[in-house]
Amino acid sequence: MQESLNEEIKYEFTHFNADTAYEIGKYCVEYSKIHNLSICIDIYAYSKQLFHYSSDACTRNNDDFLMKKRNAVLYFGHSTKFLSIKNKNDASVLQTKYGLELGEYCITMGGFPIKIKDSGIVGAICISGLNPEEDHELITIILDWYFNNFSA
Repeated sequence: MQESLNEEIKYEFTHFNADTAYEIGKYCVEYSKIHNLSICIDIYAYSKQLFHYSSDACTRNNDDFLMKKRNAVLYFGHSTKFLSIKNKNDASVLQTKYGLELGEYCITMGGFPIKIKDSGIVGAICISGLNPEEDHELITIILDWYFNNFSA
């Protein structure tokens, strides 16, 4: 669990706007095409969708998972990897402990908070289409690229 928290700290932004979302999203699409990955990505911040892409292989189910992952990240303020580990991958706690609808929230890996240093969470980056661990790993690959190439 600590590793997940460390990732969240490592990838805190000093600012985030539509241009940031575009750069991250564009690189994710390019990366997925180069590596022949069929993915959907959604970048949501400030109560609006700033970037969305679905490869031809993505289905409505993938889009549903993007929404569920985003909702969980925004509600709990942590990545879905953190939530999955914390709850021992038992999604039923969302309903039994928190009263949340399983059709609206999930703890499937692939959702990551957009945090602004000294401000808090403003949104979420979510990926679907691979297995959950790979969805999460792709987010960290993309964020590594962004933080190494742009002043975050």
